[in-house]
Amino acid sequence: PTAVVDKDVIREIFAQISNRSSKQSNFLFNVFDAFSIPRFEFDADCRKILPVSRSSKVVSDVDKATQALRHRFQLVAQRIGRCRQLQSIKFSTIEALLSSSHRQSDVVVVGMLTQQKACSYHLRFNHCFHIEDLTGSVQVKFDENTKFQLGIFTEGCVAIFQGSYEASLLDVREVASIPIESAVDTRSTFGNVNWFGGDDAVAFRCNVKLCVAERSNPNAQIILISDVHLDDFNVMKALYHMLSGFSNDPPLAFIFCGNFCSKPRQRDTMDILHKGFQ
Repeated sequence: PTAVVDKDVIREIFAQISNRSSKQSNFLFNVFDAFSIPRFEFDADCRKILPVSRSSKVVSDVDKATQALRHRFQLVAQRIGRCRQLQSIKFSTIEALLSSSHRQSDVVVVGMLTQQKACSYHLRFNHCFHIEDLTGSVQVKFDENTKFQLGIFTEGCVAIFQGSYEASLLDVREVASIPIESAVDTRSTFGNVNWFGGDDAVAFRCNVKLCVAERSNPNAQIILISDVHLDDFNVMKALYHMLSGFSNDPPLAFIFCGNFCSKPRQRDTMDILHKGFQ
């Protein structure tokens, strides 16, 4: 023990390594509400994913939306340091670009694509977009020569932008997605902490009972169905036929998702839901 690390910290770390403190669930299928799911955020200083002690709220404060975007950007951007394909690339921050007074012919920036102002007819469409990182925002230009990696790039996505910078404008030559990372690589960095929820202290993929059940039941299924309109006769009829078809070989679970009414704000909505789920 030292002035920084005491005996309790050492015991907790040892328990996590040996998995002696984990309480593995006795159930193969666990259901828990969204408010019981633990929340985590990436700490850039410690380079770890740490739990958030604050409780969740149905209606959050105004600044929570900005914090959520910043946390999402950090989670995506932190993978770059572990990506072998990007080790030789020198990335610039938007703050560094804005502080430069001369043209830079080849810059690479990781940013979130945003649209900060509405387009008007006298403005070119490609002048309406910006990219943002944790240091600032810069206007970007796309044209017919811009190359996009295969994929879908939407407003709010975090991507890699390469191009030339001059006079507060980034002329983008190429846009690429940040390479994905396997669960094995992520867990090798952050450990087997359970981020999803439930009683287990470690991730469900490390639960021996669940792993054995998965290997012994390769044909197990979970059926997810959305837009289950309980007030629609055709939907209820099709639902009955589907459940009858699975009667001889039922899946592990059926998960029904809304909307559960075809028309919103009906006077008898609660009665429809009550009768439909009977």
